[in-house]
Amino acid sequence: RLVEGMPLGIELAAGWVDLLSLGEIAREIQRSLDILETEMRDLPDRHRSMRAVFDSSWQRLRVAEQQIFSSFAVFRGGFTRQAAESVAGASLRLLSRLVSQSLLHYEERTGRYQIHELLRQYAAEKLAETSEMATIRAAHAAYFAQLMQQQERGLKGREQRQAKAAIAADFENVRQGWLWAVERRDAAILTQAGEALYWFCENDAQRYRAGQDLFQQAREALAPAADEAPQPVWGKLLARILPYGVSEFEQPLQAQAWLSQALAIAQAHGDEAEQAYCCWRLGSVHTNLGEFAQATVEFEQSLAYYRRIGDLFYTAQVLHALGEVYNRLRQPQRGIDYLQQAIELHRALGISAFPIATLVGLSLAANDKIAAGEALLWEAYQNSQAEGNPSDMAGGLVYLSRVLSKKGDFAAAQSAAQEALAIAQAHNLGYRQQQAKMDVGMRAHERGDLAQAFSQLRQIQDRATVFRDRVRIEVILALTLDELGQKDQTLSYLVERLQGPIDLALYSLPLAVLYFKRTGEVERAVTLLALFTMHDKFSHLAWLDANRSYMQQLREDLRTAVAPDRFAAAWARGEALDPATTLSALAEELALVP
Repeated sequence: RLVEGMPLGIELAAGWVDLLSLGEIAREIQRSLDILETEMRDLPDRHRSMRAVFDSSWQRLRVAEQQIFSSFAVFRGGFTRQAAESVAGASLRLLSRLVSQSLLHYEERTGRYQIHELLRQYAAEKLAETSEMATIRAAHAAYFAQLMQQQERGLKGREQRQAKAAIAADFENVRQGWLWAVERRDAAILTQAGEALYWFCENDAQRYRAGQDLFQQAREALAPAADEAPQPVWGKLLARILPYGVSEFEQPLQAQAWLSQALAIAQAHGDEAEQAYCCWRLGSVHTNLGEFAQATVEFEQSLAYYRRIGDLFYTAQVLHALGEVYNRLRQPQRGIDYLQQAIELHRALGISAFPIATLVGLSLAANDKIAAGEALLWEAYQNSQAEGNPSDMAGGLVYLSRVLSKKGDFAAAQSAAQEALAIAQAHNLGYRQQQAKMDVGMRAHERGDLAQAFSQLRQIQDRATVFRDRVRIEVILALTLDELGQKDQTLSYLVERLQGPIDLALYSLPLAVLYFKRTGEVERAVTLLALFTMHDKFSHLAWLDANRSYMQQLREDLRTAVAPDRFAAAWARGEALDPATTLSALAEELALVP
C-alpha cells in the first residue's frame, strides 16, 4: 500500500524480503526513501532508486514550483483546488503542470488532487529543508478549521448529507490540522473546529473512535497547570465526551466530574450556550446512573437556556433526552409528548427525525400500543428507504423486529432481523451489523435455538462498540450458557454486573431470577422478576420485548412453583422495590457466595 502499485517501488521493496518482514520494510519506507534502491550497478540511475526518479522530476521544476510542490506534503488523503491555493498558493495552471508531469493525479469524479505516498514523503523531506514547515502547517490547520466551521450549520440542518460528505473527504486533513493545533495548544483553531468535529464523529461509526482519541489528546494537552486558570476551550473539550462510548457508562463518575468542571468554567465566563450544553450532558450521566429525577432537573435547565438563546438544534436534542427520561420515570405519555416535539423540530430544521421517531415507536409498543408503534416504525423505515439511507434502513428493521416479536409474529421478526443484517453487511455498516446480529441472536434465543443464539452473539461480544449493547449481549449469552447447563459461569458474571451503573445493572436481573429459582428461593425470584419487568417496560431498549416468550415462560415457571396468593404478593413487593437499594444489597450478598 505504501508504494501504491508503483512498479519500481514494488520491485525495490521486494529486494528486502529475504532480510526483513513486510512490516519492517513498511516501517523503513516510512522512515526514509533510501531503502528503495538497489546496489546493482548495471542499471541506469533512474532504475536504481526511487530517490533518483524523484530527483529527476524535481530538478525540472522552477524554484517557485518546487516550493509549492513541497508544501503539498502537509496534505493527507488528497486535497481540493481551493485547499491547494489557500495553503500552498498553488494556481490552477501550476496544478495542471504538476498533473502533466505525473507529480499529481486529478480525479474528475471527486474534483480532488492526489499525491502518491512516496512522492509525498519526498516532498516532506524537501519541505523540512526549508524554513517554511511551521508556516505551511499553520496555514493547513487554519484552512481545515475554517472548513469545519463552515460545515457546522450543514451538519445541524438540511444540508447534513453534503456536510458529512465534505468532512469525510478531508477527514485526514482535519485530523492532521487538529493534531497540529493540539501540539501548539492553539485554542483558536480547536475552538473553531471543535463543534463540527464533535458532531461529525458522533454520527460517523467509522470515525467515532478517532473522534474520541482526538478530543482526549486535546484535553490532555490543554489541561491547565496548577497555577494556571483553565481556558474556555478546555472546558468545552472536557464536556465533549462522545455520548455512546464505553467511558460514559463504565466511568460515569469521571464523566460527571469533567462535566461539572466544564460547567463551572462556562459559568465563570458567562457562556450561556456552553452552560446549556453541560447541563444536557450532566442529565445524560444522571440518566445512565439511574438518577432520573436529577436528570430531569438538568435537562429542564438546559432546555430553558436553549429556548432563551433560540438554538433550535440543541432544543431538539434536549427534548429527545427528556422524552427518554420521562419514559424511565414511568410517565410514558409525557415522554412521548416531548419526543413528538423533538420530531417536529427536527422536521423544521430539515434533519432526519429517524432516531426519535423510532424511539417513539418503541415507546408506544412498550406501553402496549403495538399497532401505533409498528406503524410509526414502518413509516420511519420507508422514509429512510426513500432517502437511500442504508444505515437507517437497517436500524429501522432491527427495531421493527423487536416490536414484531412483542406482537407475537416471530417469523416476521426473524425475517426483519435477517434483512437488517443483509443490508448492514452489504454496506459494511459496522454498528448496524452488530445491532442486527444481536437481534438475530435474540430471535434465535426466543425460539429456543440456543446453538445459533450462542454463535451469533459470541461473534460480536467483544466487538460491540456501545457498552449498553455489550451488556445486553453478555446477559443473553449468560442466560444461554445457563440453559445449556453451564450454570457456574452465571453467578460470577452476575456479581460483576450488579456492581456497575444501576441502569445497566438492572439488565442482569434475569440472571438473579434464575439463581434464586435454582436455589429454591422462588418468592425472591418472583420479586426480582417483577422489578426487572417494571424497569424494562419503561426502557426504549425493551430487553423484555426482545425476549418476550422466554421471559413469559420464566414467569409461568415461577407461578406454578408457588401458591397463587403468594405469587401475587411477591410480584407486588417486587414492583414496589427501590432499584438502587435492591441492587446494592444484592451485590453485597452474592459476592459472599462461595
